[in-house]
Amino acid sequence: MIQTVVNKRTKLLAVIFPVYSFFGILYAWSQYGTVVPHLRAFFQLLQGIIAVILGLMFVDSSPKFNSILSYLTCVFIGSLSLIKLHDPRLILFFMFSFASIGVNYIQVLKNDLYVKVLALFVILIGYLIGVLQNVTLFRANSDVIRNTYGFNHPNFLSMLVMIIMMEFIIVNFKKYNAITMIIFLFIIVIIKKITDARAEAILSGVAVVSSWFLKNKNNIYKIRIFRWIYILFPEILAIFSFYALIKGKIGTKLYTFFSTVSSGRLDIIQDFYNKSSGIHLWPEYIFNQYKADGFGIDNAYLYLLISFGLASLVVFCIIESIFIYRYLKYKDYLMLTMLLLILILGIVESPIVYPYLSFYAVSFGINHNYEKSKGY
Repeated sequence: MIQTVVNKRTKLLAVIFPVYSFFGILYAWSQYGTVVPHLRAFFQLLQGIIAVILGLMFVDSSPKFNSILSYLTCVFIGSLSLIKLHDPRLILFFMFSFASIGVNYIQVLKNDLYVKVLALFVILIGYLIGVLQNVTLFRANSDVIRNTYGFNHPNFLSMLVMIIMMEFIIVNFKKYNAITMIIFLFIIVIIKKITDARAEAILSGVAVVSSWFLKNKNNIYKIRIFRWIYILFPEILAIFSFYALIKGKIGTKLYTFFSTVSSGRLDIIQDFYNKSSGIHLWPEYIFNQYKADGFGIDNAYLYLLISFGLASLVVFCIIESIFIYRYLKYKDYLMLTMLLLILILGIVESPIVYPYLSFYAVSFGINHNYEKSKGY
C-alpha cells in the first residue's frame, strides 16, 4: 500500500514540476513572454493550479506536527512575497519542497530533463525562424559581444544549459563517464563563447568534472571537520554577501573582489539597499525606487534580503541547510554537489529562487528506497 501511494505521488510530481519548468522558462527566461499573447495570464493561472495540487500533496503525505508547523511558516513567508511583490517563486519553492515527501525525485528529474531540453530547442528554433530575436550585449568595460539567441539575457541561455547538464548527470549517473564529461566540457566552451557567461561556465565545468570524480568514489564529503561548513554554507554565503554590501567601499580589496565577480554590480546593489532604507523584516517592492532600466540585484541572498525581507532570507537559508543536512545524512553526494554549486551561483545571480533552476526542490523528502538505483 505504501509503495502504491509513493508511485502515485511520484507520477503526479513528475508531471506538474516539468510542466511548471517548461512554461516558466518560456515565460520568464525567453522572449516568448512578450511575443506570445496571454502567456503571462496562462502561466499565472497554471501556477495557481499547481499551488493547490502541491498543498494537497503535502496533506496527503500524512505530515507530523513539526512538519505542519514548518510548512505553515514557509507558506506564510512565501505568501507575503506573493501578496506584496506579486512574486510566487518563493512560495512555490517551499511548496514543491514539502510536496516531495516520499517521492522518487530521480523520476521527476528524468521527466524534467526532457522538458528542459525541449524548452531549449523551442527557444532556439523560435530564434532561427525569426520569431525571437538575438539581442547582442557588450560585456562591461570591454568589447566582448554577448548573444541571447531568443532568451531575455545571455545568462539565461547559459543557466539553462548548466541545469540540463546537471540533471542529465543525476538521472544517468550510472552511465556517466569520461567521454560524456569531455562532450559536456566542449559544449560549455561553445556556450561560453556565445554568451560570455563566466560564472555559469565555471560552475558547469566544476559540476561535470566533480561528478566524474564522485563516480570514481573520490570525494571530500566524508571528512567530518567540513560537515558544519557544508550545512551552514547558505548562511555563510548570505553573511559574506551582506558584509560585502556594507563594507565594500571603493578602493578596498573587498570592493574590488566583489565587483569583479558581480561584473561591477556592487554599486547598483548598494544603491538599492540605501534607497530601500536598509534592512526590513517583511517584503517591500523596491524597484520603483530605482529608475535605471535593465538593472537589478544580481545576488540571490541580497535580493531576498532587500526585496523579500530578512524573514524570507532566514527561512530560505534554513531550508537550504536542511537539504544539505539530509544529503549528508543519506550520502547523496551528487545532489549535494549540485546544490552547493547552485548556491555559489547565487553570489552573482538572483534567479536561483526559481524552482526550475533550483531543481533539487523536488528532493526535499528523499525517498531512500531509491538510493541504490543512483549508482552510489
